Amino acid sequence: MKDDTGHGSRVTGHSGPLSGRGIVVTRPPRQAERLAKLIRAAGGEAILYPVIEIRDVDDPARLNGLIDRLDEFD
Repeated sequence: MKDDTGHGSRVTGHSGPLSGRGIVVTRPPRQAERLAKLIRAAGGEAILYPVIEIRDVDDPARLNGLIDRLDEFD
């Protein structure tokens, strides 16, 4: 479908502030669905594209050591 400018447009069938817009959601899958529902409720199309994975650390002592030294980093 073309809009008035001759460019392609998306049609979602919903109205709202995000109507006709595709929004890329880069959150991890477990976090993405809630945001995707909000986007859909506002009339947008949620495009799920996770780019990071959040996991537990293997060695918390190492992480805590880095946290203790944060003031040493730029």
